[in-house]
Amino acid sequence: MKKIDIKAFGEGQQINIGRLRRVEDMLKCPIGEVLQDADKLSLKNLLVLLSVGMSQNGNKTEQYYAEKIDEAMENGYSIADIQLPVVK
Repeated sequence: MKKIDIKAFGEGQQINIGRLRRVEDMLKCPIGEVLQDADKLSLKNLLVLLSVGMSQNGNKTEQYYAEKIDEAMENGYSIADIQLPVVK
């Protein structure tokens, strides 16, 4: 499975794109529609994509990833630094 690094979350943190079907099930929306609107990716969609795509780190909640985003932004990263690897 292809993996994409998310540097804003630390060394070795990756999203696994092979889990996209779970995203569709959770969002009740085809992944194509989610990605088609990637330039205005909602926070809800971003959190679901992170929780599914990074589930190799265990089943983390959306709240966990919301806190990771806050932490990354406090460390100088932008929301785009997180969204771009997810959309990629």
